[in-house]
Amino acid sequence: MAGRSIRIAAFALIGTLITGVLVIPGQSSGQLRVDVQLVTVNFAVDDAAGRPVLNLGKGDFTVLEDGEPREIQSFESAETPYNILLLFDRSSSTQDQWRFIIRAINRFIDQMPDQHRIALAAFDDKPEMLMKWSNPDQFKRQSFDLKEDSGGSNVYRALEWAMQELRGIKGRKGMIVFTDGVDNLLSNKLVTFDKNRTPSIASPDNDADFQKMLRTVIQGSGPIYFVAVNTDQNPSPAAVPNAFDEMQHKAARIRMSIVANRSNGVLHLPQKIEDVGALYERIGHELGYAYTVGFAPKTITHDGSFHKIEIRTTNKTLQVTTSREGYNAQ
Repeated sequence: MAGRSIRIAAFALIGTLITGVLVIPGQSSGQLRVDVQLVTVNFAVDDAAGRPVLNLGKGDFTVLEDGEPREIQSFESAETPYNILLLFDRSSSTQDQWRFIIRAINRFIDQMPDQHRIALAAFDDKPEMLMKWSNPDQFKRQSFDLKEDSGGSNVYRALEWAMQELRGIKGRKGMIVFTDGVDNLLSNKLVTFDKNRTPSIASPDNDADFQKMLRTVIQGSGPIYFVAVNTDQNPSPAAVPNAFDEMQHKAARIRMSIVANRSNGVLHLPQKIEDVGALYERIGHELGYAYTVGFAPKTITHDGSFHKIEIRTTNKTLQVTTSREGYNAQ
């Protein structure tokens, strides 16, 4: 199978749109170490008919943390261009899900107004840019070669590479990553055995390669949205239960949560692979018409406590949809 290519005439819309609200249990909040300067939040505003409202200013919003007003220290309008890198895992562990991610990307692109720019990249043992930065209309007319490969998955390296790609870009920027999160290191280098030959995996704090990658993420800017499949909390129906595999997928999910937290992003755990398309569509709407606000948290106590974020408009007829409902101070 190695060496073959699939020619994707990408992004003519595929499939039927799913209507209604997609509920993803347990994903309404993000965890964030609040020793960062600002907590930032993306949010969309719709009118009563569900149409995006794009002409509001900083003075039209109030930000509340735990019910108390916070001063808005940074503000980006919904018409400010967003640069979004779509990164997906093409290692052997996700190969049977490629058709779902291609359809999901189609639905994401269809939500994006033309002032934004999008690029597409994939990774296995190494990352590769598949489609360079372009606006959505140009993006839909491109194609790319998607190589079938049975290689491993170097998640840490891919995220470091992606942050470097974003570093030189001006303006708003962010990343959406489709993966199970299991890095090669979780299968070998980080595994130890006790006297009974029972395996364990090093914690994130004792994972030097992860900490190196995390520092790169912290030094960057822009949220990282993970669409994480086959984790311990949303396992594949085809998976054969195995204690070590479950351990690996839990370790991967915890690491993705940390990265999302530190970048002001979100970890999404779709319960079925069929949910991925609707989720990408929802994220596309949130980012395509997103306002971005930043505020300083009241405290920087790392006690794990949850802090609710609420954004209100002076016009009570408008509906605000935030990327997350709050954060945990960790």
